Formats: sequence, structure tokens, C-alpha cells
Amino acid sequence: MKQIIIDTYPLYGINETIKKLDLTENEKYFVQKQAKLLNLKRIGKYFTELEIKYLQDNYSILSIEEMAKHLNKSKEAVISRASNLGLKNDMFFYSDLDVQFIINNYNKLSIAEIAIKINKTESSIQNKIYKLGLTESRDWTDNEIEILEKVYPYYTNKVISEDFLVKRTSDSINIMGQKMGLKKSFYNDFKWYNKSKILDQLKIVAESIQRTPYQSELKTLGLPSENTYRRYFGSYTQACVNAGLIPNYAVFGKSIGMIASDGTKCASKSEYIVTEYLIKNNIIFIKEPHYKDYINDIRCKNKRADWAVGEYLIEFFGMPEKEYYKKRMEEKIEICKDNNIKLISLYKNDLNKLDEKLHILLQ
Repeated sequence: MKQIIIDTYPLYGINETIKKLDLTENEKYFVQKQAKLLNLKRIGKYFTELEIKYLQDNYSILSIEEMAKHLNKSKEAVISRASNLGLKNDMFFYSDLDVQFIINNYNKLSIAEIAIKINKTESSIQNKIYKLGLTESRDWTDNEIEILEKVYPYYTNKVISEDFLVKRTSDSINIMGQKMGLKKSFYNDFKWYNKSKILDQLKIVAESIQRTPYQSELKTLGLPSENTYRRYFGSYTQACVNAGLIPNYAVFGKSIGMIASDGTKCASKSEYIVTEYLIKNNIIFIKEPHYKDYINDIRCKNKRADWAVGEYLIEFFGMPEKEYYKKRMEEKIEICKDNNIKLISLYKNDLNKLDEKLHILLQ
């Protein structure tokens, strides 16, 4: 057994080793422990200086598959090493058809419409358009400036973009408004938001992402800012209550907003514990990745996992005893199962045995 581990583990990893030893998945931890005692390292996960130089030169222009094949390494190893080097490659998320769709439609459809069509986030689409060099700077005309002066004080930037200056984004309107020294009016004639409408919008988004939105992501999700909800309802929390949603503090407790040692924001103390474990063990992770960036399934919508590590998605399921939560949890598990995605499910009782639950990530 020892010789098989020595001959197999460095070159082929844990999965091939347990196959040769005719062991079960549950016995991976034993093999992992033996490899550690023998001081064995995965050859495929280590990169020479020349291989690192190859990644740096090609990561932004070649696909993950091409680089993995050239380097004779797994896709996960390439992604992990590139992430450690701070390299970016969105070819991993965009097919040629996706890119062509953006090129053909970026001047015809809104960012939100494009995002829906190819199942991406709006921020991701905006970043892709920038990388493709499709953005162009266009000077404001006298007529546009005149319109902006008249409507800026009385309407939201989003409404101005949709109804008055349709060729301008809300961001560009905000910037120009600041340059011109314009201010929003808070008097009775201010045409801001309809209270019922913004509550309805909040409920629709919450249903779409299967949870109450965090304050930090309101604008990203196309909703008014936290300041707007506070102005109309006293606080964003109260707005959630009025909309029939469970406020985040009620879901996660007072630990919401905890910051891990590397600066990662955690929604609960439990998430903080898991995140610190990943950091301590030098495991490279992505916090709250979108399911649709890994899985092509209409059910993904705007669902997020808690962490992604290489080919694994990790979820901490903190309230499986609650019916509404259990339904969302089971849907995520089903999506991963149907799409052959490796999901590690963590529960409250697992927080004291993370070595056992996450040992596969320590290879």
C-alpha cells in the first residue's frame, strides 16, 4: 500500500490513488494522512519559473483548457496558481457565442438585458464590454446639458436615464451632474420614488436571488441605495419588514458584517470560522461566487454559493430546520447534483471538524 501511494499520489492525486488501492471515497482522509506523513507533494500543482512566465504571458489571451494542456496540468491547478499570482482571465466564463452576442448587442440592449440573455451578472457584462474595447467617450451636447439642468434636481438618475436621456447611463448622469454642481431637491416637488413600487421591486429581487439582499449589493441588483430606503422607511431593515422579508440581521444574527483576517466580508460568525480556516490553510477561494458563472442551468438565476475552491463549491447551511430555508438549500443541492458539480455542504455541527469535512481541499 505504501509504495502505491508513493508511486501514484504525486503524479495523479488522491482520486487515482484510492482507485488503485480499491478504497472508498470515505477513506480519502486516510490516504491524505499517509501522503502527508510521507511528505509527498502533488507534482502537477507546482509550477516552475518558466511555467509561471507562460501563465503571465498567456492567461489573458488563451483559454484555461489551452494552457492546462500546454502545461500538462489540471484546469483547477492552472486557475488556482493564476489566482495566487493575481492574474485575471474571463475567457473561463465567456464562450465565443457570449462574446459575439455582446459585440452585436451592446448598443442595442441595456446592460441588464444582455446579462439576462447570456445568464451573467451586470457588473460582469460591464467589465467585459470594457475589456472588449466597446466603450466610447461621447461629449455631451448642449441639448443634453439643458435637459439635465432641468430634470436633475427632481428625478433619480435612473429615471433620467430611462425617460429623458436614454443614451446616457445613470452613472454618466451622476458624474456630469456633479461636474455641473447640480443637487437633488428634497422639497415637496421632488419626484423621487413611489414607496409601494420600491417595496415591490425589493420583493421581486429577493425572490429572484432567494434571499434578502445585503445593503452593499442593492445598487448592483438595480435597486435604490440604502440611503433611499432609510429616507422613506427609517432604515433598510424596516423596509425589509414592510416588504415581508426577513432582515439580514434576523437571518444571520448580530455577527453579520464580520471581517476575516484577509479582509473578506462574512455574513455570519459561522462563515467567518470557515473563511479563517481556508485562510489559515492557504486554500485559495472565491467568496460568494454566482452559481451561473459555473453552471449553465436556468435555475441558477442570481443564486450564490458561500465559497468556491477550484472545482468545488462550498455552502454553509445554517438553518435547515426552517422550511423556507430548507427549500432553497435543497434546490442548490439538486442543481449541483444535476450538473455534476462537486458541492461540499457544511452544517453547524461541522464547524468543530473542518479538517474532516474539508480535507479534500488540503491536497
